[in-house]
Amino acid sequence: MSAHTQVFLMHGTQCPSLLKDLLATRELTEIFGCTAMSCLHVLIGPPSSLNLRNIAWHGFLSPGEVPDMYVSFLLVVVATLGEQTPFLYEVSHRTPLDLSPQLEQLQQVFPVLQVADVPGLRDVIHRTAFIQPSMMPYWEKALEKFSDQSYGHCLLLLLPQLEHGLRRVFAVVNNCPQRMLTAESSVLYTTFDEILSATLQDGSTNLMSSELGDSYMELLLDLLVHPEGPRVRDHASHGELDLATIPAGLANHVLCVSLAFCIKYASTDRSMLPCLSKGKGNHTKPTEEVANSPATLKAVSVVNMALHKVLPSHSPDSILADLSVPDSWQVYETAVHICLHEPVKTVYRPRVELELVSLLRHITENSRIASQNIQGTAEQRCELWRNRQLRSRQRDNYCRMLDRLQTIFNGLQLVVMVTVHHLLTLGDLLQLESSQKQKQKKFLKSILQYVENLVSKTSTDQNKWDECCSLTLAAIHRITEYYNSDNILT
Repeated sequence: MSAHTQVFLMHGTQCPSLLKDLLATRELTEIFGCTAMSCLHVLIGPPSSLNLRNIAWHGFLSPGEVPDMYVSFLLVVVATLGEQTPFLYEVSHRTPLDLSPQLEQLQQVFPVLQVADVPGLRDVIHRTAFIQPSMMPYWEKALEKFSDQSYGHCLLLLLPQLEHGLRRVFAVVNNCPQRMLTAESSVLYTTFDEILSATLQDGSTNLMSSELGDSYMELLLDLLVHPEGPRVRDHASHGELDLATIPAGLANHVLCVSLAFCIKYASTDRSMLPCLSKGKGNHTKPTEEVANSPATLKAVSVVNMALHKVLPSHSPDSILADLSVPDSWQVYETAVHICLHEPVKTVYRPRVELELVSLLRHITENSRIASQNIQGTAEQRCELWRNRQLRSRQRDNYCRMLDRLQTIFNGLQLVVMVTVHHLLTLGDLLQLESSQKQKQKKFLKSILQYVENLVSKTSTDQNKWDECCSLTLAAIHRITEYYNSDNILT
C-alpha cells in the first residue's frame, strides 16, 4: 500500500486511507492503466474481491489455503507495473518509520529471549489451546525467523496469528461463533478494532476485558492501539516499516506478548515462563503514565533541591513569592503523592483524555529537564565560584542566575501545581463544553511552550537567565489569568 500511496501523490493530493479506495482512484488508473488496476482490484480490492491482503493480514488464512498461482500472479502484476512505468524509479520514497522512541517504555516489560530459549518456547506453543493446530506452521516459522534474527519476517508471521487467536477467544466469550471462522464479503471482519473495543456492534458490552483482565488488555492496547505506543500492526500492514531494520526489541516484545496468551490458555503448568504470563501491565497508556509515574514528583524534588542547594538564604524575587512557603507548597506535594499511589483505571478511558494527558506528560518531563539543567549549572558555577575559577563575565552571569532563580523556581512550582490540578480533575473533562475544552488545550499548550523554552534557555550552552525570568513572569501571568476566568472547572 505504501508504494501505491507514493505513486498516487505524484498526481493527487488527498490520498485515501483504505487500499480498496486507493485502487479505485482515477489517478492510479491514469498511471498504470485499466488492465493492471482491474487485476489489482480482483486480487487485493474490496471484500467482494479475493481480498487477499486483508484475509492474510487479519489471520484468516491457514497454510496452503491460497493456491500458489494467486501469489505468483500478484508478483507478476507488481513487476509489470514497474516495467510499464519506468518513471517510477524517480518517485521519492517516504522514509520508513522509526519506532525506537515508542519502544523505550516497553523495553523492561519482558525478558530478552535468547536462541537457547527457543526449544522451551516451541514446547509452549504446542501445549496451548490458543493456537489452532492448522496454524502451527506459522508459529514454528516465526520462532525460526526469530532465531535467525530476521525480526521483520518474525513480526509478519506473528501479528496475524495473534489476531487469529484473539478472534477465537472473542467469539467464544461473546457467544458469537459465526464471527470466528470466515471472512465474508457481506459482513465486516472481526479484527483487532472490534476485539479490543469496549462494546460490540450491537451496543452490548464486549466481554474480552472480563475474560482477559486489565493486564492482558493493557498489553494489547499498548502494542496495537494507544497513539503513543508503537501501533505495530497498523504500521507494518500499511508498509510504513522497513522489515530489514525492525529492532530486536520490538520482535522480542511481540513474541513475548503472543507467548503470554499461549501460556494463559496453556494445558501445561503455568509456572513455565512466569515472567511472560505476568507482564508488567501498561506502559504507554497516557493517563496511567502521568498519574503513576514518578516524573511529576521528580520535577518537584529536583526543583526544590536546586533551590535549596544554591539559595539557602536567598530572598524571593517574584510576584508569587508566597508559593515558596513550605505550608503553601505542602498541599500540592501531598496531592502529587496521592496521584502516585492511587490506583488508576486505564482500560477504556475516554478518548477525549488522550490529548490532554499527552500534554501533561510533556509538560512534566520538560519541567524535570529544566530543573535538572538549573541544578547542574548552579552546582557547577557554585563550585567554580568557591574555587575562584570564574572569569568576570561568568561571575556576572552567575549573579544574574542567583537573582533570577527564585522567580524561575516559583514558576516551575506553579507549573507542577497546574499539572496536578488538571490530573486530579481529569474526571470532569467530559462535563466541559467544547469552548472550555479548546481554552484548556490552548492554555496547556502555552505552558508546554514555556517549559520547552525553559529547557533550551537553561542548557549549558545558553544560560540566558534574564530571558528565563521574562518567560517565567509571562507564564505566571497566563496562569493567573486562566484561573481567574469564570469558565473553568475548579
